[in-house]
Amino acid sequence: SFTAPQLYKIAEAADRIFDLNLFHGDLCFSNISFDNENNLLLFDWEVILERVKKNKFSLRTTTYCLHPEDKKLQKVSRLTDIFGIAALTIISFNEPVWRRHLSYDKDSRQKLADYIDSIPNFSNVELVDRILHKMQRRM
Repeated sequence: SFTAPQLYKIAEAADRIFDLNLFHGDLCFSNISFDNENNLLLFDWEVILERVKKNKFSLRTTTYCLHPEDKKLQKVSRLTDIFGIAALTIISFNEPVWRRHLSYDKDSRQKLADYIDSIPNFSNVELVDRILHKMQRRM
């Protein structure tokens, strides 16, 4: 899991990436690290399509970080990066069981997506801030 300062660094980097009209597509724990000086490192920038039949492909990405709309459409987009940042924040500051909830429970994924979609015009930094404050109020 990540600390609050690390989550803010991840969110800041995603905001800068969005400013370039790019997105990562699989922001999950295994694709994010920090070096000894606490500099952010992002790995695994390719999107993986798995051939399941002759003319049918399946998107392979980390389920707990995939926005339900992108999952339904079998694509990745900025929505997936935003959803991934929200998921990383929740998992880092709650029980690790939330990784399983967001991986396998469609309702949990949809509730998080609905929460994200309810916030108008926000940066990833603002999203992390809102989630952390919301979780602190619950404690």
